[in-house]
Amino acid sequence: MNSVDTSSSSNAVALVALVLVYIAVIGFSIYASVRIIRRAGYSGWWVLMGFVPIGNLIMLGFFAFKQWPVLRELEYLRGHAAATGLPGYGQQPPPYNPGLPGH
Repeated sequence: MNSVDTSSSSNAVALVALVLVYIAVIGFSIYASVRIIRRAGYSGWWVLMGFVPIGNLIMLGFFAFKQWPVLRELEYLRGHAAATGLPGYGQQPPPYNPGLPGH
């Protein structure tokens, strides 16, 4: 009977370790997904759509085909910089001249 008790206790320890690893992987995946979504310019709460059976496909299509707020802001700032005449925006770059120092 001693070998049966040892076997079941080692199985229980392995099961608990597996569950803890599983929870850690899920937690890290959710954390990474929230960071990616927030860097795209959306709310991190969008990650909850991943748990909805059809919602995750809708979310994927939404992120794939809609312009991200971060890119929209970048285009606005570039347009604003070109309109105000900041050097380097809206102008042609100088021609390449291999005789100049640094080229």
